[in-house]
Amino acid sequence: MNEFIVTFQNTHTAMQAHKTVRKHYPECQLIPLPRALGNDCGLVLLIEESNLKNIRKLLEGNAISFENLYEKIETAKGAKYDKKS
Repeated sequence: MNEFIVTFQNTHTAMQAHKTVRKHYPECQLIPLPRALGNDCGLVLLIEESNLKNIRKLLEGNAISFENLYEKIETAKGAKYDKKS
């Protein structure tokens, strides 16, 4: 199953998004920003592809905006991230 990374403008928004999303999707994880995506000490959501559409709607419905969405692709050399719109 493919996973996606959702980035936010700040840690507070990431935490707010996680609190909102986990009520409906408890498998959603709040994780540190992967180094491949930046050197910041930020937090991101790790979500499953099967929940992607519904989580986007949930965030929009709660006026929680996200910055970027990345598909996490596992390779022999580690994870790589493909930016989506």
